[in-house]
Amino acid sequence: MKIKQSEILESLIVKGVELHRRSRGGGVVDAVFLATILSEQCHATRLLRSELKEWELYQLRVRLENGLMRYPRTASLPETDVTTTLENLYEGMAHLCRATLTMSKEERLNTGHLLLYVMRETGLLCSRILSDYALDGERVEAEVRALPADEDFYSDMALRPVELRPIHITSATDSESKERERQELLERFGTDLTAAARRGDLDPVVAREREVERVMQVLARRRKNNPILIGEAGVGKSAIVEGLALLLTSGRVPTQLSGKKIFSLDVARLVAGTKYRGEFEERVSKLVKYLTENQDIILFIDEIHNIVGAGSSQGSLDAANILKPALARGEVQCIGATTLAEYREHFERDAALDRRFQRVMVEQTSPEQTLQILHNLRPRYEKHHSVRYTDEALACCVSLAERYITDRHFPDKAIDLLDEVGALCALSADEGGVVGGEQVRSVIALATGIPAESLSLGERQRLSGLAERLACRVVGQQGAVERLARSVVRSRAGLAERGRPMGVFLFVGPTGVGKTLLAKELAKALFDRGDALLRLDMSEYAERHNMSRMIGSPPGYVGYGEGGRLTEAVRRQPYSVILLDEIEKAHPDIYNLLLQLFDEGHLTDGVGRRVDFRNTVIIMTSNLGSGDRQMHRGLGYHLPSDSEISRSDGKAYRDAVERHFTPEFINRLDDVICFDSLTEEAVGRIVDLELQTLFDRLAESGVSGEITPAARGWLAAEGYDGRYGARALKRLIAERVENPIAQMIVSGDVAPRDRIVIDADKELKITLPTKQPA
Repeated sequence: MKIKQSEILESLIVKGVELHRRSRGGGVVDAVFLATILSEQCHATRLLRSELKEWELYQLRVRLENGLMRYPRTASLPETDVTTTLENLYEGMAHLCRATLTMSKEERLNTGHLLLYVMRETGLLCSRILSDYALDGERVEAEVRALPADEDFYSDMALRPVELRPIHITSATDSESKERERQELLERFGTDLTAAARRGDLDPVVAREREVERVMQVLARRRKNNPILIGEAGVGKSAIVEGLALLLTSGRVPTQLSGKKIFSLDVARLVAGTKYRGEFEERVSKLVKYLTENQDIILFIDEIHNIVGAGSSQGSLDAANILKPALARGEVQCIGATTLAEYREHFERDAALDRRFQRVMVEQTSPEQTLQILHNLRPRYEKHHSVRYTDEALACCVSLAERYITDRHFPDKAIDLLDEVGALCALSADEGGVVGGEQVRSVIALATGIPAESLSLGERQRLSGLAERLACRVVGQQGAVERLARSVVRSRAGLAERGRPMGVFLFVGPTGVGKTLLAKELAKALFDRGDALLRLDMSEYAERHNMSRMIGSPPGYVGYGEGGRLTEAVRRQPYSVILLDEIEKAHPDIYNLLLQLFDEGHLTDGVGRRVDFRNTVIIMTSNLGSGDRQMHRGLGYHLPSDSEISRSDGKAYRDAVERHFTPEFINRLDDVICFDSLTEEAVGRIVDLELQTLFDRLAESGVSGEITPAARGWLAAEGYDGRYGARALKRLIAERVENPIAQMIVSGDVAPRDRIVIDADKELKITLPTKQPA
């Protein structure tokens, strides 16, 4: 008789027959039902959990075990009796299903139908025990009717649906049953990587020959033959194991490893569903026993630090302690993979576990190796996305990922960029679209918010005119602007020292001469974003304990885990200008912290994360030496020229900087840029810039503005103050120009299409000529 059934029902019937052979009382169906209750992978168990309390289900299991398993059987039933009983069971389930559940002509039976059959029968031990719990037959029948016809698994376990197939009822020998049970144990908790390699599911692995050879060398040892791959996330630890699986499949391995298989263990699935004490230990012990008896299997545990403490509770062992003896004796071969931080936290603290593994350090690949990896992966991604990648696109994936994605590692970040640009082009272009460098740059801009242009001709032209554009906004500081622009262009062209910030500068000079303004304009010119300037007022870091606010509090202190103002800002915007305003007011310990930043281009925050500053420009401002300038100008009736004043002021600033900062701090600066005091001519140009900004705002309301030469000269003369710089001029414009105009607008004297004229005689006056006709 042929009956269609799920694979899980088939395996539970085989287990039930084995239980029946070892039991003293009860029948075959009772043993099959007990095997079903012991399994957590079927519909019947889920239905019983929904109807019974946890303790009732446990009691039901214990009563069945007492009835079947208390004493060993002295004689076995004939195989013909077992076969006849199972045929009757199938016929009874099929008849019941056709009568009550309106099954189709092609019957498909699962464990839910078995539960309904047991509830309807009266002559079985399991039926009599189950009747004591007053199950709702109608509700169970309704749930069985709603079950999928072609699957039988406990959905919470996230198991793969099994394939249904017609079978013949046959008896299984003890060895076949045990082998099936062991095979199910492996398939239940992991994946066979060598089988995946045979199917072609694994990507090719290149540029990792040295690491794969080292892993094979450790595996060939007699004892402690367990390599552990240690490296940062994304460097390709799992890919090395997949590369070894590919070599095993092709046979290109030493004789000692010939015929081996790699099995990847999922620790989460191993722990899932173990509620009672001893269940987890039993699972791991069975797994260890099977691996000990089958020396051709190599166990691979990704994120192996998870086995430390996995499944443990008060008074029980975790997976690591159960594995230790077998690992030390060489009975079980295991490959582990973890990050350096997790290795230090879990493995180095457990010396007994650590000495059973041999470390294999995995560094990120170089840009050249990463490009080679992308060339090998290109056919698979082209097939998946139905696009074609050009060589320029692959090169851009490597170069732009290296420059702009600084918080991740090769080759993972380049492969992710390759995948993302393929997905973008597949969604926006026709089938067979071409992916070039321009598409890669657009994906970088979308993903990071950073302008990702390479040094194309357009950017060369923009950088070559950087000094002129900065000088249009920052007046009276031509020397400072040119020195800053030269340093920045040198860094952007790739000629500056690698591994450091794009530039580290100290701006010194009197207040109000444009130091902060130059930093703001540089951020706009370089990064095309108004929010690319990260400003920290260093007067807020005058105390030693304020240093934690920059990089985050250490463990045990308030605010731990929140990150620092400086490090968090750069993590979110890695491509920016950092302005440390009034640096001389910070605590001296802040200077020591900055030494590492200036020299190595990175900082480690309070939670141990490395923050990269290589794509930033760091600018510090200071007023040191402003009060010493007069002493350097000399005495007597001689009036120095502007150039002599500039040189003497620069010497005063540099002397003050050398007195305040240590030599090692000064040596790490790219340049100390001195700003000149504003001249009357520069103040006049500032008047033009400020009033043009005001007129642009008025134009948004439909009002035009005009200033006469007399008014310009009056504002320049009245606003010039060598002590306060341009800030005094801004206050004068706000008081004598903006306030009266605002009052005229509020009172209704000014309407759209009107023209405001700013004039001056002895005093400044603002007038409205005859209004324009409508």
